[in-house]
Amino acid sequence: MRSLLFLVVFALGCGDEIVKKTPDTPNPNNSENNQTNNEPGSNNLTVTQNNSNNTTGPDNPVSNNSPGTNNSPGSNNSNNSNNSNNTNNQTVDPPALCGDGLVQQGEQCDGLPLVSCEDLGFSGGSVTCSSSCQHVVQGCFHERCGDGVVNDSEECDGAPGTTCSALGFDGGTITCSSQCTLNVNACTSCGDGVREGNESCDDGAQNGQYGRCKADCSGPGPRCGDGVRNGNEVCDDGAQNGQYNRCNSTCTGLGATCGDGVVNGNEVCDDGSENGQYGKCNASCTALGPRCGDGIVNGAEQCDGTTNATCTIFGTGTPTCDSSCNVDYTGCVIEPPEPGDFRITEIMADPANRYDSEGEWFEVRNLTTGHRNLHNCVVESQTSTGAESFTINQSIEVSPWGYVTFARHVNVGFTADFIYGAQINLNNTNDTLTLKCPSWAGSSFFDEIDSTQYSSPPTGATWSRDDWGIWCSAVTPFATGDLGTPGADNPECP
Repeated sequence: MRSLLFLVVFALGCGDEIVKKTPDTPNPNNSENNQTNNEPGSNNLTVTQNNSNNTTGPDNPVSNNSPGTNNSPGSNNSNNSNNSNNTNNQTVDPPALCGDGLVQQGEQCDGLPLVSCEDLGFSGGSVTCSSSCQHVVQGCFHERCGDGVVNDSEECDGAPGTTCSALGFDGGTITCSSQCTLNVNACTSCGDGVREGNESCDDGAQNGQYGRCKADCSGPGPRCGDGVRNGNEVCDDGAQNGQYNRCNSTCTGLGATCGDGVVNGNEVCDDGSENGQYGKCNASCTALGPRCGDGIVNGAEQCDGTTNATCTIFGTGTPTCDSSCNVDYTGCVIEPPEPGDFRITEIMADPANRYDSEGEWFEVRNLTTGHRNLHNCVVESQTSTGAESFTINQSIEVSPWGYVTFARHVNVGFTADFIYGAQINLNNTNDTLTLKCPSWAGSSFFDEIDSTQYSSPPTGATWSRDDWGIWCSAVTPFATGDLGTPGADNPECP
């Protein structure tokens, strides 16, 4: 009870401060109201005050009336002792209660919101009602690019939300632009012939072929210069293609290199496939290889620059080394043969398969271990009818134990060392054949070197003398079909 009285007093005190009083105006209805509403059993509360603007409501449950008395039993009515006929009487509403489902004074909502985000000027979202019955707009938003929300007019906002593959591309990276549109510039369609996105290349339908882009457009495919021998390539030295001793720039063969027969770069020489052989460039093309003139006796060379040879086997003098690296004995003075140095070893006096004028020939042999020369020697044929002879008017050098052949005609059936023609005729019945040589170089005196006499020689075969000095008829055929061994050893006689 004390609490209620306090509230009434507090309300009255506040009302006196807030509400201005106006002069009372007689109201003829006041007394009637008082009479009507103050009947026993009535719950009416009549509040009158000297302010014509007096109101009732949740903030002013009690008028600025002075305490009244209960007029009648069971009645809650009170009369303001200051009431005058000029006071306006009003009925007071119950106080507002948030949560009762009724939107009352001071409340924007109660339970469900009464407005939408769009009603409040937002682009969208959801309005809620708070526990104090006020609208909550935190769920509303203003549509803008960059707010992280994909709005109606936006393709993305921040993250793209999709992939290049999902949009039909082969790959790549999709991004969201600053205008919230999908940026597919980095997406790729390998094989369309256009380099795009992360593609290194794109040769369209030729992708994957030699010298073209890889099938996945990730880079160049097999090609000349990748350092790998592909397809029909002969070689591939990568970035070194075209350099000396490397593959050429088209990978079709070796480029400039030692052995190509062309002097390239720092090469001193290049004899191609003959490099390393005698008289040619060395195998590395850095210098000339072994050759005549390098001062070294190589291969078949007899000398190189100088020689240790002597003229002992010829006679006297000094040999030299010629430009072909062979010993030149022209400086040697060859002494004439002495008696017994040569022997007549074979005589064809009566050929069967040639005329005598074509088929006659004879042979002599060097019986010494030295070289001998028959230049200026004379051969004589002595018969019963007279003597014939010829002079050997050219140099005929005969090696140790070597043979020399003399023929009447070139058509003798072998290559003779000297053709004497018709100067002598070998008699078919009996003859004496003699070899004479100058007694010394330039001498007009001659020494008889050898002489032999024969009678009734065989027909179609030579009269042949073996190493024992025995004569017999030859048994070995030669080119004409006649028998003999011109320029070769004679078989031993029986």
